[in-house]
Amino acid sequence: MRGADPAIVLVPEVGMFSFGADKQTARVAGEFYVNAINVVRGAEAVSRYTPIDEAEKFR
Repeated sequence: MRGADPAIVLVPEVGMFSFGADKQTARVAGEFYVNAINVVRGAEAVSRYTPIDEAEKFR
């Protein structure tokens, strides 16, 4: 299980930094984040992105 420390840090006007136990873990975290952003953009292009309810997240 992953720790509670942030894996992605966004710095306005600088960029995105991904962190992990090693280079590969940081790279994967960055790829997941970029893919999540693309999903939200795609949803917003068709309709409106709405995340699932808190109670549904861990069912």
